[in-house]
Amino acid sequence: MHCHRNSAGDIQSIYEGVKNKDKGKIAAGALGLAVTVAPEIKPGFSFLKGAFKFGKVEEGVVFRSASGTAKSLTPRAADANGLSGSLTPIENATNVKIDPSKLSTLQCVCDNVKTGHVSIAPGTVDAAGNLNVDQKAMQSWMDSRETNKVHDLTRELLGAIVGREKY
Repeated sequence: MHCHRNSAGDIQSIYEGVKNKDKGKIAAGALGLAVTVAPEIKPGFSFLKGAFKFGKVEEGVVFRSASGTAKSLTPRAADANGLSGSLTPIENATNVKIDPSKLSTLQCVCDNVKTGHVSIAPGTVDAAGNLNVDQKAMQSWMDSRETNKVHDLTRELLGAIVGREKY
């Protein structure tokens, strides 16, 4: 099956149908796409892998497995290339839904078209869709994780949350 990936909302529509155990056809809104889901398929999106577009994510929703606290939305030292997110919900976890259009300094970039992985970091996106991380801003953001101060980039991300749900 091939599915052209336009926005996270399209995939979200399909997922909601699967999650709600709709075993028949699930309409994906504006795409006019109908998908038949077999009863044995679990909502793990394995049938949608490879359906993502590389580059800057400007619309729809980016999911992050996180509680939604400031600390859970602040990168660790290991996150030097950005916080991880996804164009599909992370199963068996609480996901915050981030609207990338509400971000200004932070960029959301789909950097893996097979998995829908998204990196969230301060920086710029070049014409090819690559994220050029502002290392100084990223280091400052990472350094703030173990302090009691909420970093400005964390505040920006908190302001872009449009929902939270366990999948």
